[in-house]
Amino acid sequence: MGHRKLPKIEVTGELSGIEWRVPDNVLALWSPEIKAAATSEKPTISIYGYVGETPDGSGMTDRKLAAILRSTNGADVTLAINSPGGNFLQGVAQYNQLRAYSGKVEVQILGIAGSAASVIAMAGDEIRIADAGFMFIHNSQGIAMGDRHALADLAETMAMFDASMAKVYAQRTGRPVAEFVALMDKEKMFDSKAALDIGLVDALLRSDEIERDEKARTPVNALREFEKGLGALGYTQPQRNEIIASFKEFILTARDAGGAGARDAAFVEALQSIRNPF
Repeated sequence: MGHRKLPKIEVTGELSGIEWRVPDNVLALWSPEIKAAATSEKPTISIYGYVGETPDGSGMTDRKLAAILRSTNGADVTLAINSPGGNFLQGVAQYNQLRAYSGKVEVQILGIAGSAASVIAMAGDEIRIADAGFMFIHNSQGIAMGDRHALADLAETMAMFDASMAKVYAQRTGRPVAEFVALMDKEKMFDSKAALDIGLVDALLRSDEIERDEKARTPVNALREFEKGLGALGYTQPQRNEIIASFKEFILTARDAGGAGARDAAFVEALQSIRNPF
């Protein structure tokens, strides 16, 4: 099914007060070192980390995607995904942008398309997945504060949001909406075979279309665990972003000053290569 035949996801109601979260089991499966091999002749758009804003600016946002799509001038594009997900509103906005794009969109799921990233993937005219790849779908999740009236309104809005996502998955696969409502309630993880069987993807990727960048693994995982620990202590996502950004700045300043910081030069150089701390 071509992406232009899928429904636009309409979001009504107030969702700006929620802090979106990626489930821990999805983060555990995400291997940030998995990238697309440089084999495609088409322009390639890469979503290799968090969907939405990140402290280092590496997350894919709707503004960034809009600028990329303007630069491609309607040419066919490849969308390479290895993302645990992130901000669901951003995922919806990016899905809608790709759905409205005039050129053909080929989606490659290299590692995982989780949560918001799975929504973005649905905009592909063709979706292919690595043999060892995964897709993860679930109801929108987040942390919010407010009185009972505000939280009740938020729950109602999120329910409408979830229903829209289930409709997209269902129309993509030709299966009943109720089936995907139930799967999202269960927080369903699909390996490549299960994703093929249910119709969420169309084919497998060739092994030569995937490569590993081992430099991306260790420092990313370290900061990811650091970020999760801050979350467990009760820090909000904006607070965690600020702490991580300050931490990176401190380490880089220590290296430039020499002395004790110079002993950690290898670690500092690894930090500089980080594309996404989540």
